[in-house]
Amino acid sequence: MTGGGGSVSLATGTTDAAGHASTAWTLGATVGAQTLDVASTGLPAVPASATGTSNPLSWVFTAQPGTSQQIAGAAVTPAVVAELRNASNAVVTSFNGSATLTLGANPGGSTLGGTATVTAVNGVATFPGLSLNKAGVGYTLAVNSTGAGAGTTTPFSVTAGAASVLSIASGSAQSGAVSAALSQPVVALVTDGNGNPKAGVSVTFAVTAGGGSVSLATSNTDTAGHASTTWTLGTLVGTQTLSAASTGLTTVPASATGISTSTALAWVFTGQPAASQVAGVVITPALVAELRNASNAVVTSFNGSATLTLGANPGGSTLGGTDTVYNSAVNGVATFSAVTLDKANLGYTVVVSSVGATSATSSAFDITAAAAANLSLQSGGAQSAYYGTVLAAPVVALVVDAFGNPRSGVSVTFAVSGGGGSVSLATGTTDAAGKVSTLWTLGTLLSPQTLSVTSTGLTTVSVSATVLIGD
Repeated sequence: MTGGGGSVSLATGTTDAAGHASTAWTLGATVGAQTLDVASTGLPAVPASATGTSNPLSWVFTAQPGTSQQIAGAAVTPAVVAELRNASNAVVTSFNGSATLTLGANPGGSTLGGTATVTAVNGVATFPGLSLNKAGVGYTLAVNSTGAGAGTTTPFSVTAGAASVLSIASGSAQSGAVSAALSQPVVALVTDGNGNPKAGVSVTFAVTAGGGSVSLATSNTDTAGHASTTWTLGTLVGTQTLSAASTGLTTVPASATGISTSTALAWVFTGQPAASQVAGVVITPALVAELRNASNAVVTSFNGSATLTLGANPGGSTLGGTDTVYNSAVNGVATFSAVTLDKANLGYTVVVSSVGATSATSSAFDITAAAAANLSLQSGGAQSAYYGTVLAAPVVALVVDAFGNPRSGVSVTFAVSGGGGSVSLATGTTDAAGKVSTLWTLGTLLSPQTLSVTSTGLTTVSVSATVLIGD
């Protein structure tokens, strides 16, 4: 250095292949011009210069999160306030420019929410409604503006918000011997609305199908948001289920496959139906079952017939489709890829079996009605009344799918088509039973009294009534 003080990170260096040598220059305390010489033996020295500036303005926090714990997703309290001060530590009341707040230390990888850039008023910047979405210890905030030194808050912590989501973290979809404990625990996870683990939340585990038991019926979540239990399966060969519940949160299921421990062979579903299916539509995904031995290995030598039948049949459905329910297994695996059921209801199951093996029952699934296919008159036709009076019974229309399942949520229009008169409901939507109704007031005209019932894409239904002639 030849003027201004300061230092360099590398006093002597060697040029690289591009002929370059470099150093980092830390300026001295001098305000104004500072100089540096660059020299090499046998060559003229060359100067470099820089200008040192003073920065008498700086930001100071007067209200900050401090050591108080903040809640993820909630507004930071108290509201963050910073003052722009001069070298005499007085507030610069003439400053009404922009000030920007940013995250300094960010241990949780949080996002800063709220208004981060505000206009200062008489040198004071207030940042209301700030929030951070991830829990962590040691956050800091920094405030800055052009030409002023930044200010940094003291470190503070952010904790998880209220418990919002319950899920199964691990331990579902295992297979194990009936009447024996599964090899891995069932682990539930509780988080807040921002995905932060929530500690100290009570979770209850309960067997819902297949029998069996749990080692811990109720457990509190740890700092990672986890609560766990060991599941001992019941005696059912096939699908067994367990629920995890916590007050105020949606209950979640876990499942496991019970394997027979006898020398007999047993079927196990490995491709289960989705929870909701449509009447007359091929069940998805394809139903797949494996024939396994006592060691839970697939019996690859088996290429015989496997039979698929209905287990629980709450709607009196017929098992159909282009895929036969008597299928030949391939290397111990039976696939039923084109199976249908025709009646809507809740809680169906299917069963796979073969000679000399224990059958398996699928998980429960529901069948919903297919698209609306038929509009008909349920009741209220062929009534009689005097001119200008309301018929005694409502006119009730029925909408069903191609399999006779009632179709809800279908718009139906009632319109007088002859004789005048009116209806109490011109357009309505079918209920869960596929029905919608209106009251028909007969007209005063001598022409026939008729009513049309229509729904988009369906055949129109005509309803008639007879006018009584008074004395």
